[in-house]
Amino acid sequence: MSVEISDEIRQLCRHSPWYAEYQFRGEAEQADWESIAAIRDHAGHFVSSRTHGYNYYGSTEAYARGVSNAEAVIEALEDEDPNQLHWGYGPGKIFVYNPDHEPIRRIVADIEGQLAAWPYLNEDRANEIEWDESHPNDNECHAEEGCSCAVASHECGEQVEGLAYEGAIDLESEEFECPVCLADLPIEKRELEKVRNGIAQRFHDDMKTAGQITVMDIVKGQGA
Repeated sequence: MSVEISDEIRQLCRHSPWYAEYQFRGEAEQADWESIAAIRDHAGHFVSSRTHGYNYYGSTEAYARGVSNAEAVIEALEDEDPNQLHWGYGPGKIFVYNPDHEPIRRIVADIEGQLAAWPYLNEDRANEIEWDESHPNDNECHAEEGCSCAVASHECGEQVEGLAYEGAIDLESEEFECPVCLADLPIEKRELEKVRNGIAQRFHDDMKTAGQITVMDIVKGQGA
């Protein structure tokens, strides 16, 4: 059977050592298509589902965009053709389809139109994936500077003060484990006085909230 290969696929095969026309032709013949084409993104690159793996290069943002786009493409194609008769995965897990099948061709045109206008098919999902990749657990942050998570925004010194006030650590110890980032940090002598003052202020604030007078109130009254 003679298979018509799209110009975009032919161009890819001419310039890439990883792809050959016979690979795509074989996919079409196996699916009993007379033609074969592939879905392209906003930059003209072919969309692949390979990004579902963890062996990826580039930024986490690019990985998350690729995964979320692949998920959206699969959902759209499956809604129209759940039995995968007129679309599939070609070499490199590239999304290929039968351009002679009108319903699938319309779905692909819609997908490519969305990608031409904006590189994300589901930006909320991409943000979710990027967050999960950058925060594999509650104590790690691999995001870029400026992340709003607790790990990126906390101050280990404040954790010392809080733990000491709760009686969870001994200020005479040489180091402690930060409960947020799990870092083993030394308690430097120059910081101890600041921590003790902070503990005293916390105690004072708690007592004031309870309606009680503290030594700090008395000292302040004597100095007035």
